[in-house]
Amino acid sequence: TGTVTLGAGGITGTGIEDVSIDADGGGAGVIVLQGDITTTGTGTGGSAEIGTVDFDGPVKIDGAITITTDVGGSGATENDGAIDFGSNTINAEGGGSNTESLTLTSGAGTITLGTVGGSAGLDSFVVNSSALTISNNITTANGLIDINAPVTLG
Repeated sequence: TGTVTLGAGGITGTGIEDVSIDADGGGAGVIVLQGDITTTGTGTGGSAEIGTVDFDGPVKIDGAITITTDVGGSGATENDGAIDFGSNTINAEGGGSNTESLTLTSGAGTITLGTVGGSAGLDSFVVNSSALTISNNITTANGLIDINAPVTLG
């Protein structure tokens, strides 16, 4: 039951596969994102590694954040991972004067969202994916919502 803060350096680099961040949403825990996350699953066929990003706990966006699991761009899809917020909330941090936006790009990986901007709307929210599951509302602070994906309402 604590706060996990991912600083401005984020999580990027060669060989980053699965990323799982747990802040126990049942307690006072929260995940604060101040930096980007990029996975780089490698390999092919039976040895293909997929870079999935999973959040277990409410998330606050503090800055212009990009999460990318689309390893090969629009052509290759074998290593593309899911981005899973489950039923967790995603809100703007709300302090300071910085832009609080979220861009999610997963290629062939599925993106699963809970409530986005329920108590503090983001400045903008962009999704690029081959599959998006939305189970709650998406709200911005008078900003862009851009969804480039087939949507399943959950």
